[in-house]
This record gives sequence, structure tokens and C-alpha cells, in this order.
Amino acid sequence: MNTEPLSVASIQPDLKTACWGQNLVCLSQIPSTNDYARQLAQTGAPEGTVVVAEHQTAGRGRYDRRWIAPAGSSLLFSLLFRPRLNPDQAQHLTMICALALADEIECQSDLTVRLKWPNDILINGKKAGGILTELEIQNGAIDYAIVGVGLNVNLDPSELPADLAVAATSLAHESGRPMSRVALLRGFLEALEARYRL
Repeated sequence: MNTEPLSVASIQPDLKTACWGQNLVCLSQIPSTNDYARQLAQTGAPEGTVVVAEHQTAGRGRYDRRWIAPAGSSLLFSLLFRPRLNPDQAQHLTMICALALADEIECQSDLTVRLKWPNDILINGKKAGGILTELEIQNGAIDYAIVGVGLNVNLDPSELPADLAVAATSLAHESGRPMSRVALLRGFLEALEARYRL
């Protein structure tokens, strides 16, 4: 497994963004990056804040399904948006994140990504990642949105519980080589910023 650390020092120096990831929090272990990002949002953290964890002890997907990834194997992060959108437009945030992630995976590998709406990242018919969007609504408008991403990068699916392993895969498993989590995250943030500006 490629165990390069995810840290501010490894990610920010070559990050070519004006906003996304410029306020970056990297943690070794946390229950949930979405929950931590929500706490930051409630204390005034700016749009573009990114919370990254090497390991989540209570990671979740849609419908409170558990998200399991061995420490150091995956990209587990949450993004803080403060968009000028109505709640029924929140799907746009999920969509631009999914498209930016798919673009970056395909840019850095020979893999073809398929998106299963609304939140699954599929490679060769198996799930390599997921996206969870959570909103805070005030006065009928979005106050902030947290978009959480889990992407199996160098994970060995056999390390997962049997009920999850059968439908799961990772970028390394499908490509036959380890991939840089730092490069993937940095590239994703740059692709996201370009899409979000539009």
C-alpha cells in the first residue's frame, strides 16, 4: 500500500486553487469528516474549507450506511460550501463533485469511471467511491452544505467485511498499481474549483 501521509505540508504547496483547500484540516483519525466540517461551518469557517482524515471510526454513506476503509488506504474528506442555491438545487453540488472526481481519476489512470446517480463512483461495475451531501437550511435557503467523499484508492477489497467486499473495488485494485492520494486530492480540488466557478 502507498502510505504517503495526507498533510497540509504534502498537499498545499503545489495546490493551484484560489479557494478550495486553502483552508485545510488534516487529521489522523476522526469519527466523521462531515461532522467535523459541520462544526467548522457553525463557527464561521469559509467556503472552500476541506477536512481530510486518514481514518474514520464512524464514516457513513447515504441512509446512514457505514463506510469502512483501513487507515491510510483511501481518500476520506469533506468540503464546505456556502452556495447561493435553493435547497432543491443542492444536487448540483453533488454533481460537480462527482464529475470533478471522475475527471481526475481518469486523468491519473487508465480507468473508466461511471457515475451511478446520485452518489456512487463505479469502476468496472463495482463501487470505488461515494458522495454524501448534507445541508443546513435557514429561512428557506442553504446556509451551508457539506459534501463528504470517500474514495478507495489503495485499498485491498479483501480487507473489508465480506458483505462489503463483494461489491467494492479500489483504484489500485483495478489499475494494478498504487496511486498517489495526494496527487488525486490536489487534482480533484483544482478540477472542482474550475467547475464550481462555472
